[in-house]
Amino acid sequence: MLRLKDISLVNRRRTLRAQYAQTQAYPYAATLSPNFDRSANQLTGAAATAGSKAAINPGSVAVKLAGETVTLFGSTEAFGTGGVATATTPIVRPFGLFANFVGGDMDELFGRSEVGVWRGPTSIFEILAPAFNDTGGAGLSTADAGVDRTTETYLEPGADGRLQGVLGTTVAGTSGPGGNAHQVAARLIRRLSANAIIVELLV
Repeated sequence: MLRLKDISLVNRRRTLRAQYAQTQAYPYAATLSPNFDRSANQLTGAAATAGSKAAINPGSVAVKLAGETVTLFGSTEAFGTGGVATATTPIVRPFGLFANFVGGDMDELFGRSEVGVWRGPTSIFEILAPAFNDTGGAGLSTADAGVDRTTETYLEPGADGRLQGVLGTTVAGTSGPGGNAHQVAARLIRRLSANAIIVELLV
């Protein structure tokens, strides 16, 4: 149940909904990095290099740091000063999908740092906009899952931590943009519209 900070937000919906997760997935109890600044909007491209400022939506991709501390994929703490992975910066592996609104008008943490991260391969989730990027990477406008690995659509986190279509035709473990191996986090089951997708979690 959402705890709203403002009555004007009463019609907002959670952007991540578990559909098949009773036994396939679990929310992992983690701690948001104390270096993460929640005062701005979700990271976009080069904005990550100016400081890890973002308001996280449920369904955004989490990265595990030391111990049980997590941060948003694409943040400077995850990638260093580069903002996005390149051939000379670390390849960062997705840890799961954030379960909470963090920062901004919908902050469920109320200043605390305890977050949930959904994990569990084969679990099925619905993700609502703006928690995924319909046009980022390879885009999802014409994509639904195919019948085999060569025609399926895989999703990787973009520089702002939102899931997007894998650029090119390769998947995890092969060279991708900037020398970064694609770090696939989910497989597209169905694109309902530009505002909703159904995915199978792979982490």
